[in-house]
Amino acid sequence: MDKHPLIIFREVQKFKEPWIWALIMIAPAVFLYGMIQQLILKKPWGNNPMSDTSLLILGLIVIIGLPLFIYLVRLETEVRKDGIYYRYLPFHFSFHQIPSSTLLSWQVIHYQPLRDYGGWGIRYGKFGKAYTLTGNKGIQLFSKDQKKILLGTLKPEEFKQAIDLITNK
Repeated sequence: MDKHPLIIFREVQKFKEPWIWALIMIAPAVFLYGMIQQLILKKPWGNNPMSDTSLLILGLIVIIGLPLFIYLVRLETEVRKDGIYYRYLPFHFSFHQIPSSTLLSWQVIHYQPLRDYGGWGIRYGKFGKAYTLTGNKGIQLFSKDQKKILLGTLKPEEFKQAIDLITNK
């Protein structure tokens, strides 16, 4: 796939860490166990078991829906000639733009996701709004209208160099 001529930098982050997937798969495993107990072995699951139909519907949502949702989550960032673009799928279907003309400054930072923002994702913290998916590095952007946005990245130096290029710094 060729890069679009306007795109100077592009990064797509997804959940890849095995420990995250292990945590995510706990709930589907528990529901699978419960479904086998109640639907196949005919042993009611729990002290107050739900109906077989409810268990089947909720179980399929958890067993298929949760891993599929996590698989589809991704943070896409691009630096184009006219600004910085980002989207956090499946929450943003189109890119949000930060025009380069509105940037006051930017810097590579190391942050502590839990302490500074309460975790990963789309977050608000003491340093402004953050869009992070993994890791502890990002580009902190400061706009002329006093907004602060952190975009998480696994390639902080490349990202910063691309911003430097479009802003002639």
